[in-house]
Amino acid sequence: TAIMQSCKLSPDRLSVITMLPPDLCDHRIIHRIEERQQAEDLVLVTSMMESRGIKRSEFVDALLKSKRSLTKVIQHWALQIPFPLHPIPAAQGYRPIRDGAELRRVALRYQNCSRRYITNSVAGESAFAEYTAVDGRQALLCLEKADGIWIVDGVYVRRNRQVPDDLNERVRQFAASHGILERRHSARKDDATAALKRFTRSIFDW
Repeated sequence: TAIMQSCKLSPDRLSVITMLPPDLCDHRIIHRIEERQQAEDLVLVTSMMESRGIKRSEFVDALLKSKRSLTKVIQHWALQIPFPLHPIPAAQGYRPIRDGAELRRVALRYQNCSRRYITNSVAGESAFAEYTAVDGRQALLCLEKADGIWIVDGVYVRRNRQVPDDLNERVRQFAASHGILERRHSARKDDATAALKRFTRSIFDW
């Protein structure tokens, strides 16, 4: 059916058709596939979404009905993929970020680059949470998995401004109380490097 409904055929297009599973093998999807690699990626992403609890039929239906590129549709649905279990359980004053949509909202509020970590978070390589101190001040905690061990990658406030020392210490102590290690900094790092970091932290501001 897909072959009959295709407006044009080529060896590459036929190769794409023959490798797609039945539910994705529809001319409304096929004509938007740019190359075989993208077709293979589509199959992998669809299976991953299904394994993470997203209804496959709903995702495929969205692909069929949308007039946008496959990339745009997948980007939209990727925000709904639940992240793996956060390494620190939720508690009063500590809210783990659960999925891409929530991470995107937090990134917009903090105006930082955490939105770039959606793929890492889906893969379980990064994890984010919002810490709220007793006095109401908030900070975003970024964790990173290195060699199977979670470590503190950074503590951030809005627009990547300088984090108050006491707030920074509270967040890191909270993480440490749950077994999260600190990143080991090179012994060769000096005060000049730290000073330069403070001056250049705004390079990536929005």
